Amino acid sequence: LSSISSYPNIHFVSKDMKSGNIINYLEKPMYYPYQVIYKNMGICISNVLILSPVFIVYMLISGISPAGGNVLRFVILSLLGVITYVLFDVLLGLFTFWTENSWGLTLLKNTVFMFFSGRMLPLNFFPEQLSKILRFSPFSGMIYEPIMALINGTGENGYFIIIQLIWIFVFYALIRFVFSRCRNNITIYGG
Repeated sequence: LSSISSYPNIHFVSKDMKSGNIINYLEKPMYYPYQVIYKNMGICISNVLILSPVFIVYMLISGISPAGGNVLRFVILSLLGVITYVLFDVLLGLFTFWTENSWGLTLLKNTVFMFFSGRMLPLNFFPEQLSKILRFSPFSGMIYEPIMALINGTGENGYFIIIQLIWIFVFYALIRFVFSRCRNNITIYGG
């Protein structure tokens, strides 16, 4: 799942700022965060098309045959998780309007994502209280919940779909707010 959304938004927003290309994007009639999101979605779709056959072959070779309902829940939760990840990444990318460098933000994002999404360790391995808190975070819906839906077909999936939809709305609102503030704070070094 983490391979699907591999486009480094933070780096490219920072690169646009440093090179001065941000002005070209801001002059276009399309809202800049949408441009970044749509570019990322195109890459995510192509990655799904490339990785889906590999996933299917792996499931056939390993003998895993989840129920149809589990696959549907997995697809829905995965889609919401990818959207959440992209929005979170774009939000952090907008902070490069102030930091002017993407390295620290990328390191922070990768560390948080690695630990709190279940990518490195399943959330069940964390202490019980921390695990409960993390299940309400947007990060659990990016890796852990879709995988658990595929493997276990847990009955809490509707609950996590609602949580992810809430986080998508929160990140979208934050992107709108942050971009309205950072448009006035453009410093161009190149160009």
